[in-house]
Amino acid sequence: GIKELGTFAARSGMEFEDLKDSLDTVFGSVEAGDKQFDRILRFSQTTPFQIDTVTKAFIGLGSVGIEPTTRMMQTFADAASVAVDQQGAFEAMIRVVQRAEAGALGLVELNMLADRGIDVFKGLKEELGLSRMELTAFGQTTGGAQVIVEGLVNVLEKQFGGAMVAKMDNLSVSVSNMGIAFKTLGNEIFESGLGLMLKGFVNTTTDLINKLSIVI
Repeated sequence: GIKELGTFAARSGMEFEDLKDSLDTVFGSVEAGDKQFDRILRFSQTTPFQIDTVTKAFIGLGSVGIEPTTRMMQTFADAASVAVDQQGAFEAMIRVVQRAEAGALGLVELNMLADRGIDVFKGLKEELGLSRMELTAFGQTTGGAQVIVEGLVNVLEKQFGGAMVAKMDNLSVSVSNMGIAFKTLGNEIFESGLGLMLKGFVNTTTDLINKLSIVI
């Protein structure tokens, strides 16, 4: 049992370390990374998504200079919760925002949402007055793409706002939260001293193996 707990804590600690290092780099400092990671933990517990999925979304947005707002992330989670592929839909929305920041938003990105059961074209037509083909041309500039993203958030919020609240009692969310709780516990054990001990052991073993290789 101790061996299994140690192994689980090591896996959780390694995962959290890698994710946290990426957040620190993308958002510019350890303090900023800590702030974002706290947001990620809280946000993950209100969705069926695991910590790594949400962290990668924050990193993806932060890497192109976008601050992930609570409104945007919650709206995307609400919309994704009713999609046929929840994680795929959530990740597709993040890619839409990334592409928009580069001024290269087209039908491919929006079709990713439509393919997962979220009809964004009808809503964007009503919100912006642009047809499917007009959206393609409009999204090829940074300004136009950002207008589409803002319109998309408005459309999704109107259609799916609060959808996650109705799912909070579902087993899928409960299981996801249990997984997050276990990973958080494993990371706390890792940070309590187990991580330093394991790193020392691994580094010493690696040094011995390298010396043995030289001797042979």
